[in-house]
Amino acid sequence: MDHSSSCVCRFGFILAIVSLIVQSADLNYRIPEELAVDTFIGDILSETDNLKSAVSVEDYPNLRFSFLTEGNAVTSLFSLDEKTGVLKIGPNSTLDRETLCPFAIICEISLEIVVQSNRNQLFRKVSVTITLDDINDNPPIFNKDTLTLDVSEAVLVGASIPIDGASDRDRGQNNSLQTYEVVPKDGAFGVSFRKNPDGTSYLNLVVKKELDHETKSQYSLQIVAKDGGSPPLQGVLNVIVTVTDVNDNLPKFSKEKYSVNVDENVPANSVIVNIHATDKDSGENGELSYKLSSHQNEKVKNLFQIDPTTGNLTVKGDLQKEATDQYNVIVEATDHALQPFTSQTVVTINVRDVINSPPKLTVNVLSGSTISEYANLNAVVAHVAVKESDRGRNGIVTCQLQSTAYFELQGFDVDEYKIIVAKKLDSEVTQKQNITIFCQDAGTPPLTANYSFSLTIIDENDNFPAFMTTKYSATISENNAAGKSLLSVYATDLDSGSNGRVHYELADDASGKFRIIQENGTISAAVSFDFESSQYENFSVLAIDEGKPAKTATATVSVRILDENDVAPEFSKNPFKVSVSEAARPGEIVSKIVAVDNESGKNGVIVYSLFEQSNEIPFILLENGSLILDRELDYERRSRYEFEVVATDKGTPPLETKGRIVVEVEDENDNVPIITFPKVSNYIVNTSLSDPKGTIISRIRVDDLDSGLNGEIHYVITSRNDSGRFGIDAEKGELFLTRELHEKDVNLFRLVISAKDKGSPPLAQHVTLFVKVTKGNGTSAAYQETSNEKNILITLTIVCVTIVISAIIVLIIVIIRHRDRKRQTVGRRQMNSNGDPSKYDDIKKTNVMNDMKSKMADDTDFGFHAVMTDKGSTFTYSIRLLSLSPILKHQRVESKLSPYKLQVPNTWLKPGSVPDDTNSVASGETTTSDSGRGGSEEDIYSHNGTHNFGKQWFRILI
Repeated sequence: MDHSSSCVCRFGFILAIVSLIVQSADLNYRIPEELAVDTFIGDILSETDNLKSAVSVEDYPNLRFSFLTEGNAVTSLFSLDEKTGVLKIGPNSTLDRETLCPFAIICEISLEIVVQSNRNQLFRKVSVTITLDDINDNPPIFNKDTLTLDVSEAVLVGASIPIDGASDRDRGQNNSLQTYEVVPKDGAFGVSFRKNPDGTSYLNLVVKKELDHETKSQYSLQIVAKDGGSPPLQGVLNVIVTVTDVNDNLPKFSKEKYSVNVDENVPANSVIVNIHATDKDSGENGELSYKLSSHQNEKVKNLFQIDPTTGNLTVKGDLQKEATDQYNVIVEATDHALQPFTSQTVVTINVRDVINSPPKLTVNVLSGSTISEYANLNAVVAHVAVKESDRGRNGIVTCQLQSTAYFELQGFDVDEYKIIVAKKLDSEVTQKQNITIFCQDAGTPPLTANYSFSLTIIDENDNFPAFMTTKYSATISENNAAGKSLLSVYATDLDSGSNGRVHYELADDASGKFRIIQENGTISAAVSFDFESSQYENFSVLAIDEGKPAKTATATVSVRILDENDVAPEFSKNPFKVSVSEAARPGEIVSKIVAVDNESGKNGVIVYSLFEQSNEIPFILLENGSLILDRELDYERRSRYEFEVVATDKGTPPLETKGRIVVEVEDENDNVPIITFPKVSNYIVNTSLSDPKGTIISRIRVDDLDSGLNGEIHYVITSRNDSGRFGIDAEKGELFLTRELHEKDVNLFRLVISAKDKGSPPLAQHVTLFVKVTKGNGTSAAYQETSNEKNILITLTIVCVTIVISAIIVLIIVIIRHRDRKRQTVGRRQMNSNGDPSKYDDIKKTNVMNDMKSKMADDTDFGFHAVMTDKGSTFTYSIRLLSLSPILKHQRVESKLSPYKLQVPNTWLKPGSVPDDTNSVASGETTTSDSGRGGSEEDIYSHNGTHNFGKQWFRILI
């Protein structure tokens, strides 16, 4: 390829990478460094928009372009065509980014170009910014070509050795230094590095394998630094690593053990063996010296020595004077390092014997020829030393004891023995032992020696007294005489002298109830015994010898006390209190009477009975003490019973005890509260507008025969039309004003008050009370009961009238029944046409009766009601002679009868009409006179048409 085509290609490449950004009158160009001279960069005229718009095409030849060079030396690197405004690389100029912008990440060159016209006043300044891009024109460079390092062979694997890294002048993302490599890769070393912002790097040589100076003392390797260009440029550092030696090898002897035989008469300074060792380390680390270890027997150091340089071991002392036939000499080899290593070996020297002589015995009896029979096994009796100057078999001596089973000869040290106790000594078996020691060497012929001495065994108190038996027993009747003999005990002791003499004592658990004769062990009673207090007496008796310290044997004595019937039964409680519910049924066991008789057999068997039979006592007492209820109880009739019972034993003669039984009857909630006020004539109480808030206008009075919570009453208003004008004290039953009354409060108000006890379940009674609010002075009926006699008279009158009316009603019923028989056929036909009569009979049983009973139970008005039933129909009627609101009562009953009137034959009813109830008791005004006690029912009747009410009922009944 010729030069012109190369230039065309290069120019095309340049045009491809040049980018133009026009913003206002500023121009930006991006070119690579190292472009050739006259390389086109840009056309200022055509690429400046505001310039083209200000100049016509005809004026282009009149324009002149120039640099503002003052204070800007870089303009010399570029050329600007004065007429065309074409910007190029200047002549003899090289754009080297590393020179123009050292250490800069972005290299920018700023130029100021002036455009002016020869014909007019046109003058423009164009700011040109040229960004110079880096090319990979610099390889990584180390500061030296070769590096020599000394590394100790003791360095650890993974250790890092810092070295100077390479540097790269290029700053491009890929053109700068990127990585390092080590050649060879599988060698003992590797690299680690970290790039720095300034283009340098921290470089470490990393030890990958263990180094050993003795195996390889030098390594040659290359560290290659590469940039990220394409192709990459690299720099090479030659590294020579010298592995320095450390003292890491121990001296090693030529033999693990040395052994040599020497006559006992060898001359002094004779060499008996040469010791040799080597060390793989170099220099002073491998140079060795020899010596005897200081940590061994002084006799060895006195008899032998070694040359520190040659390692020759020589005899220093006289071996014949010593009895030892073998020596173990410890020799050390030490290198000359600053921190030296030392190795040891053992040299065994066997000394051959020349002269034979008999052994010599030295015996020391440690116990002074006596020994206690308490001596422990292995206790040392004597020390034996054998003196033998011979060596080899002549110096081997064996010793043994003769004719004794209680002692044993045991090795103690070299040629030393100890005589120990081998069997438990017992002075009761033998009191003296003769001991002989016999020793013999292994020479030919063998030479012997012996030594004899005697030991006296001292008796100790080592035997406990022993009873003939460990358990003794005896019997005695209660109420015995003090001093009565019971039994004798006997014990022996194998010891002799004072150690074998025995006397007897009682232990503390005898509690002073018994005595014993110390010399012969006879035991007698010290007190008179009581069977009821204790049936058995158990204690211990002691046999004690006179040794020091004394030994004791123990036996147990059990004395059984025989019973006599001398104690009467005794009740566990007296009086014996029992609680029983009044709801208990006859036949129930109320309680179990318990008496105690601690005597045995029949003397302790108890039977129970009532002291006196009485019909007033509703209980039966069985012989086993079971108290059984004989008949029903009533707490309100009688709440307490007291009677006597008798507990009798079956002894001979029998003994008995009386006890008192107190039976408390527990109340049950079986009585409904009875309202005693208001009574019949006090259904209306008065209050006036002048009564202040809190005024008590009446008090409900209730009697409840039950006791406790069952008899405590709780009062509450259950139904009312007073809008909360009145309240009632829940505990006292006091009816009071809850607020001030006003003119609009004048009226008659109806309150239904419930009096409920606190039993479980509770029982309740209800009363209907009318409160009349008047304008004048009202006086509460609760506190004006001066007319009680008048009320009683009125009540008696009402009762009499009721009896007369009842008789009339009975007569009417009889007449109706008579007429019903005649109309039976008609009635059945009517019933068959309208339904099954039997279902109405059921309705009578279930609906009418239950509904009416519940209504009548809720109404406390004085009166009565009756239900008349025929096969086909039912009539229910009620006469309330003392009703405060007879019309309302009539309407209530009539509404209950209306479903059944349809089933009654028409012939049973007389024509007639029931007048409307226009007078409301709750809201209408009454004109009763103010007597100070409230209005009576007679007044209400006289003003509300009682005769109409009677006529209506007669129409129904007829």
